[in-house]
Amino acid sequence: GKPLVGMSSKLRQCQKFVEIVGKLVDNSCFIQSFKQISTSGAVQAPPTIRVIDMGCGRGYLTFSLHSYLCNNFLMPENEQKANCKPGLTVQTQGIDRRPKLIKEINGIADDLGGEFSSLRFIEGDIGNTDDALFGDDSGSDSIAKNTLDILIALHACDTATDDSIWFAIQNNADIIVTAPCCHHQLRPQIDRHSNKNPDHPLADILCHAIYRERSTETTTDA
Repeated sequence: GKPLVGMSSKLRQCQKFVEIVGKLVDNSCFIQSFKQISTSGAVQAPPTIRVIDMGCGRGYLTFSLHSYLCNNFLMPENEQKANCKPGLTVQTQGIDRRPKLIKEINGIADDLGGEFSSLRFIEGDIGNTDDALFGDDSGSDSIAKNTLDILIALHACDTATDDSIWFAIQNNADIIVTAPCCHHQLRPQIDRHSNKNPDHPLADILCHAIYRERSTETTTDA
């Protein structure tokens, strides 16, 4: 399909984020170890890549990353049977606090079927979700627990990014990739500062809302 009008920038954002996570997964000790064990024929149980997207919203990134991981790391079922080896499995979970939205995007995943059958969305608060995909075996490393646990959070509002990082640390996530929200943290500070300091060297720039917005984005990404 094609992105909707005005959504091309969101598509590029998702593509870049997926590219970053994909490289981290491919270079992880978990994947390298699996490749070696799989080659030697010593694989016992199918290892799993588990992803939690905190504050997933409409799930653009969640769907994109899940599809990428399935397409790049899953072994087709016919190849598994032919080689008598189990392949990787991918499980992805998006978490958001809006029940109506959760119902809608779960419906989209159900309609798509196939690889998206292992993608689910649940209602919950960031960093405080009882039904989170991973956490029970958080005391082990990725190879010992036979899973690669990934926590992602893209522009989760206010302090939600901090909550996501803390959840990942508590549950021994193997990969953490977050891009914090800028508008709830830096933007109010810049607004107040520019209003109180009309003679600031950047006053001619910060007097425009669009430049204040871009400044917060640049500072946060840096």
